[in-house]
Amino acid sequence: MSAKEIAVLEERMRPGRSSTGGFLSHGQSLVAVVEQDTQTLVRLGLTHERLANRLRYLHLASRKFESTGAPILGRFEVEVVHFCGRQWCPFMPAPSRGGRLPCGYGWTEFRVTNLASGEFVYVTGLHPHLIGDHRFFEGGPYRLDPEHAQRVLELAPHEDDLIRWTTRVEKPTSWSWSASCLAWDGALWQQANVRKCLDEGKRLEFAAGFEAHVLGDRVFLCARELVSPRADFVIDGLPLYLDVLCGGAVYERRTREVEEPDLAQIERLTRKFAVDSHTHGSPYARPFRPPWETDPESSSDDLA
Repeated sequence: MSAKEIAVLEERMRPGRSSTGGFLSHGQSLVAVVEQDTQTLVRLGLTHERLANRLRYLHLASRKFESTGAPILGRFEVEVVHFCGRQWCPFMPAPSRGGRLPCGYGWTEFRVTNLASGEFVYVTGLHPHLIGDHRFFEGGPYRLDPEHAQRVLELAPHEDDLIRWTTRVEKPTSWSWSASCLAWDGALWQQANVRKCLDEGKRLEFAAGFEAHVLGDRVFLCARELVSPRADFVIDGLPLYLDVLCGGAVYERRTREVEEPDLAQIERLTRKFAVDSHTHGSPYARPFRPPWETDPESSSDDLA
């Protein structure tokens, strides 16, 4: 990247620009932050890919922890906090209508706790992408310290333990909402894909002034007045749930790509953590005590 491109990127990463807290604090250099963290990883015997790979797995596996309470890899507790909006990767401008999509985004923050040591680290859903693809640990309030992350995740130096992934394509099970417009014959009606549905699609009338136009993998619903059917419509064999509609809405039939880790490898890693902890003694692990047992000023009365 040229010096001018880096300056534009740094400005986008300042607080209040692409995010409220910012990816860099005022006065921080993007190049300096990346170079310093890269030197830290070299000293620790780690790579960006390996750390990002482990964070990615823990993030996706957090659903299993939420549903079962079983530690991930036999060692980690992962608590996820969901946010309402998406945070786009700052290395590309935020997407605009009809423009390029960002190279990555996230909408969650999660806390990974090592149950053997009691230490924890906060990670955003964007960190695996930023670290793995851009070598960037951030410099603002959401910065992830690589040395602290290595200690909490117990990533031993120079090991080849990247988790392998396979992609499985799932067929659509329902129609998915894509876009909507509150006004009849509004801006949505002018989009090329909607015009094509209206001109060439199969017309289905549910009631006076309430109809659907179906063409291929797209459905355009339109209602002149407010309708609230609160029921499933079955269109071309797939259900479409509509709560309320006034104006128009586009639904699409989408396949979904599901990424799955190598389960045999996950089992080996789980056994490895168990062996390190109970047989050889993990270099990071120590007995975990709750705060009231380690804080001399606390007492059982505080727990009442």
